[in-house]
Amino acid sequence: MKRTEFILQSLRQNGHRITKARRALIKALLRTKQPVAALELHARISKSKVAIDRVTVYRELKFLADIGVVHPVNLKDNIQRYEIAPVSGHKHHLVCTACKTVKNVNVACADLHNLEALLGKKNNFIVREHSLEFYGLCAHCA
Repeated sequence: MKRTEFILQSLRQNGHRITKARRALIKALLRTKQPVAALELHARISKSKVAIDRVTVYRELKFLADIGVVHPVNLKDNIQRYEIAPVSGHKHHLVCTACKTVKNVNVACADLHNLEALLGKKNNFIVREHSLEFYGLCAHCA
């Protein structure tokens, strides 16, 4: 089953409606290879001839984030971006400071879990989530 249909089926099973706007937003997010801002999503969906206004995009992104279908991504530029939540764990990013491209990268989960546990224990702190981005230059800009 394709990821789009899996997500839509999951929404249906949990009693959520599948509107044209919601379907278009999920498809657009799945097509992107990097986190994307709401206004960019709006532009992409509008080009595909699906009628959707900006308010709907923001409302749907909030709804999808609240139920765990998408993850918000906050980088140094303070532009809220979104990406489809991974099936397990979460994504980390390489950010080019010159061209602003963002690439998803895999980081060994065991290492991060150990680091979280160590930081929590040393600081008497319960880690609920983390964000990990690496900033530098991509091959094209280096």
